[in-house]
Amino acid sequence: MSYAQSEQSQEQIQEDMILLHRIYPNLNREQLFEAKEHLDRYFDLAVRIFLRLENAENSHMLDQPEVNS
Repeated sequence: MSYAQSEQSQEQIQEDMILLHRIYPNLNREQLFEAKEHLDRYFDLAVRIFLRLENAENSHMLDQPEVNS
């Protein structure tokens, strides 16, 4: 069981599986679980990238320009 699945309720996992089955009706249960795991990992990565970029942008805005006198 993946990290993302361990934090989700069984009800949420079931809802996700139903949605995935609607998108990919030809996948069997095992393939749907695999697709869910990949999508969860992809989403986690996308959030980490977003937060890193947001943090870099915020720290860039805090940098004071050098003043030459």
